[in-house]
Amino acid sequence: MQTDYATLVTEAVADVEAGNRHPCNTTQRCREASGCPRCLSGLVKGDIGVETIAVFRSGAVRITTSGHDGHPCTVAFRNVEVTIYE
Repeated sequence: MQTDYATLVTEAVADVEAGNRHPCNTTQRCREASGCPRCLSGLVKGDIGVETIAVFRSGAVRITTSGHDGHPCTVAFRNVEVTIYE
């Protein structure tokens, strides 16, 4: 199943802001978006810059943002199907 990243981020931000915890301690059906809630929200809104994106064979995607307060932050998506196109 392929997940639209915008949908994944939006659902994760809503869970984080609502303080929801799921039985497996992830934000949405074992597909986890984790990291700084401010940066997750900023990514969804397009208000924060992206410095680097790292994609791992495991299906994890790590995004380093320009952050806030002068410090970069990292958010990650785990257990996401990743398709790489040339």
